Amino acid sequence: MDKKRLIILIVVVGIVALIIAFCEKDQIISKISKEKVSEEVGEPGEEGLVPSPDEMAGPRGISPIAGPSPSDVSRGDGTSATPGGLPAKPGVAPTGGAPPPAPAPVSVPVPVPPPANVTTPIPPIAPVATPPNATTIPPPSPPNATTPSGPSPPTPPPTPLPAHCTNGAWDVDESDLDCGGTCNPCPPPGFPSYLSCWNNNDCITGNCDMSGAQPLPAIDPNTNQMYNSLLQLRFLAGQTWIIPYQGVCK
Repeated sequence: MDKKRLIILIVVVGIVALIIAFCEKDQIISKISKEKVSEEVGEPGEEGLVPSPDEMAGPRGISPIAGPSPSDVSRGDGTSATPGGLPAKPGVAPTGGAPPPAPAPVSVPVPVPPPANVTTPIPPIAPVATPPNATTIPPPSPPNATTPSGPSPPTPPPTPLPAHCTNGAWDVDESDLDCGGTCNPCPPPGFPSYLSCWNNNDCITGNCDMSGAQPLPAIDPNTNQMYNSLLQLRFLAGQTWIIPYQGVCK
């Protein structure tokens, strides 16, 4: 503990000594500066510094400054001189002389703005008035154009049905009595006798229901001949044993 206190005391003493040294240094520098200033300026009455009025007047009867008066001083080049024979500064009028001439005005060019883009308006085109009594003439027809005239041609008669379609018998390729096949389609159920069909073209309704027909092959009970297609059975029209293999118009 004693060593620490001793060290702290030494540090504090050193800081205080440094502060005192700086203060003394500033005082010394300030004193030296003042002495130098007083030496350069000089005190009143010291020799070699500021001359007294008697010294400036010189010997009695002799003017310290001899020379022409300011109004008599002039130079051969047209410029005047200041008292004491010194030339005057250019552009500065000497004391008691005429003022120098005013400088000539300098013209400054005024900028001219560029001309703006001027567009010439285009007058609107007046519409051409149509006279009230003017009539529109249609263009002439081409020379080769022909206009149909007279009644329209008659409709050709329908193609006549084969003779077997009106003989009152179920024959050839008919699916029923005088209907179906190459004849007119068979009417709805109720007329004629069988209302049978092999396909949709045999019915006016376009619906030939084959759901109740027996499946092929068909066997002729009279000859025991076998038939594997409905087209073969169609040309057996009039034989009642083929009816179970037919459809019904609905």
